[in-house]
Amino acid sequence: MGVEIAETLRSLEVAVTLITRGAEPMPALDAEMGARVHALLEQHGVGVRTATELTAIERRGERRVALTSSGELEADVVVLGLGSRPAVGLAAAAGIPLGKSGAVAVDHHQHTRVEGIYAAGDCAEAWHQVAQRWVNLHLGTVANKSGRIAGLNVAGGDARFPGVAGTAIVRAFDHEVARTGLSTREAAALGIKVEAQTIESHTASNYMPTPSRSACGWSSTAVVSGSSAGRSSAAAEPASGST
Repeated sequence: MGVEIAETLRSLEVAVTLITRGAEPMPALDAEMGARVHALLEQHGVGVRTATELTAIERRGERRVALTSSGELEADVVVLGLGSRPAVGLAAAAGIPLGKSGAVAVDHHQHTRVEGIYAAGDCAEAWHQVAQRWVNLHLGTVANKSGRIAGLNVAGGDARFPGVAGTAIVRAFDHEVARTGLSTREAAALGIKVEAQTIESHTASNYMPTPSRSACGWSSTAVVSGSSAGRSSAAAEPASGST
């Protein structure tokens, strides 16, 4: 959210400072990927303060002052990206079991462990096909797919949601930034040994006309147990005239 808001405000020629508690912006990426996003933001005039805690917001006249662990920042508007947690109070009160992630435990048909009750979206777990465990991801694509599965099955169908791959994509000015699978940090937490490589490539095949080819900024892929399905994080410059 922070990168998208920063891009939108800069397009309106608004001065922007991005504050993050992490070592780099976009903590879902590996550190070297986050560092590239950091540099990209600064190239486009966004001030970036990393490893910084926001402790309070005060109003002083018509201005707001953000109090942080690295000093004060005056601003006309403060936008907070606080993340989200699964809203499971109703389910828990009804005795519907939760999974290890804290979200409602479901199977691949979005059926909970209570007969006749289904759950989908941000409140429900999803099977991570790379990590091989149930996780809770708050993404519109996951909510849409799992919601469709639940709806079909409530209506008497037999649809199955195979799971997620941990994919997330965002545009950052003239670059696209994406990740899928596991980051090296996530793999390490699971006890999976990985090897990371950085490559230079294209976002379009070589047989495409030159104007539609775009140079890839960076890509990093981890090999998990001899398979190339580990994870990938990438950012690329769009082709001329592309959207």
